[in-house]
Amino acid sequence: MALRTACRDDATILAALSIEVWLDSYAKDGVPLSWADYVLSHFSPETMQKRLDDPDSFIWLVEENPFVKGYIRISKAVRDWEIDTLYIRRHHWGQGLGKQLLHHALRAAKIQKAETVCLTVNDQNQKAIDFYRNQGFIECGEDWFCLDQAQYRNLVMSHNLAGF
Repeated sequence: MALRTACRDDATILAALSIEVWLDSYAKDGVPLSWADYVLSHFSPETMQKRLDDPDSFIWLVEENPFVKGYIRISKAVRDWEIDTLYIRRHHWGQGLGKQLLHHALRAAKIQKAETVCLTVNDQNQKAIDFYRNQGFIECGEDWFCLDQAQYRNLVMSHNLAGF
């Protein structure tokens, strides 16, 4: 498996992978129209292209050429850096890919002089919460994701990079 910086040509792959992982994670009962609209707009190739062009963010992917298995996006937040996305296809869980991407992003944030890195994770996603705890993240607050007049609680977690 190779880890590399995503490029403009990866926008469509990142869009498809994002839609797959998001729906697999959250659409347990099926896909209502509002969720379909959300993923098709939020993860479109055009939206992914804008994220790739953002000078305040970095996207790395892990692949076994030509197959992309997952990716991470980290961006400059108000105070420090934030992991916006860490998506690994379910078929590739347990192979250390998430840990590889996460540690790469944390090292990059440290090079950028970040003191902490934060992220949000759905409070029902215990597997992800446990993963982040095992990588040194701690809970430090909550945030809410709103979609179709429903609210979903997210935990805010942070990682102090002082000892990383």
